[in-house]
Amino acid sequence: MILKPEPKRRRWYAVRCESLRSMEKVEKEIKRLGIPLFVPRAFREEKRGQWLVTVDDGYLFPPYVFVAMRAPGPWKSQASILWGQLYDVRGVVKVMGNYIGEGVYRPMPIRHQEMRKIRTKQRAGERKMAPERFKEGQKVKILSGAFEGFDGIFDKPVKERVSILVSLFGRQSALELDENDVRAA
Repeated sequence: MILKPEPKRRRWYAVRCESLRSMEKVEKEIKRLGIPLFVPRAFREEKRGQWLVTVDDGYLFPPYVFVAMRAPGPWKSQASILWGQLYDVRGVVKVMGNYIGEGVYRPMPIRHQEMRKIRTKQRAGERKMAPERFKEGQKVKILSGAFEGFDGIFDKPVKERVSILVSLFGRQSALELDENDVRAA
C-alpha cells in the first residue's frame, strides 16, 4: 500500500457543535489544541444619537465553527492525529462532510471562494457619523404604511426614526416613521 504524502495546504472545515451554549467551550478547547479557528459573528449598525455604531449581533452560523486543517492523511500522520483530537473535543458533534462508500465518512473542505466571502464580512466595531439624509423643511414622500403615497415635510430626526409633518384634515400633524419608509420628493 502506497502512503500518500500529507497535504501541504490547510483548508477550512465546518465543525458542528452540540448547541449554542457549547460553542464557547468548543472554541476554547480547539484553540488549546493549536488548531486555527474562525467563528463568524453577525454585526448590525445601530444609530445612537448622531453616531452609527457597529453592534455585535451574535453568531452568524450557530452552532458551527470553522477550523483550518490539513486533510486527514495516513493513519499515523500528524494531520490524522490532530483530527482525532478534534473529534475528542467535548461538544463537537461532527465535521461536515459526506460518505464516500462502504461506511467511510470524509470531511469536506469549504470552497476557498465561499470562505473568503464569509471572512470578509467580518469587521471591527467602529463609530462614524450618521449621514443626515434630510434637511429640516425638505419635502418628502411616504413609501409605506398607513400614509403611503402622502407628501410631507421633514421635521427632525427622533431617535432611530424621523418626524414628518403631514397635512391631515386641514391641519398639520406630526408622524414618526422609520427612516427607510421615507424618500425625498
